[in-house]
Amino acid sequence: MKKFDLNLAGWLKITELFCKFEAVSNPSSAQKTEFKQSVAKICPQILEIWEI
Repeated sequence: MKKFDLNLAGWLKITELFCKFEAVSNPSSAQKTEFKQSVAKICPQILEIWEI
């Protein structure tokens, strides 16, 4: 298991981003890119193991 360098606030922000992204049905390429960039700013390691 990969260790993420996140505190509680970081985990909550990641959770909020995922919830918002999953609420979008059929996201566009631009929305996917924006989501990935937002996640990468907080914890780029997540994108290395989660296929989005």
